[in-house]
Amino acid sequence: MICFAGSALVADVPFPAMTNAEPSHQAVVWRALKASSYYAITLLDCQVVDGVIVLVGTVPSYHLKQAAQATVDRLGLAERIENRVEVRSP
Repeated sequence: MICFAGSALVADVPFPAMTNAEPSHQAVVWRALKASSYYAITLLDCQVVDGVIVLVGTVPSYHLKQAAQATVDRLGLAERIENRVEVRSP
């Protein structure tokens, strides 16, 4: 599967099945990512399925990967966060 995360292309990162998607939570998570003061985090994408938030995309540092997860964790919407964000040097 190929997903677009902002201008970055992420290949072979399958999302869980969409049968039990939670679009209202997904919108809240998406808005939180887009409101980040870190540009790279605003380019990430997310999915919320069965209470699990899945983050995908790329960032240039491990700090930003962790910052993205912390941004989502503060929302308190999920029992688990799957951080599939890849770190790639610019």
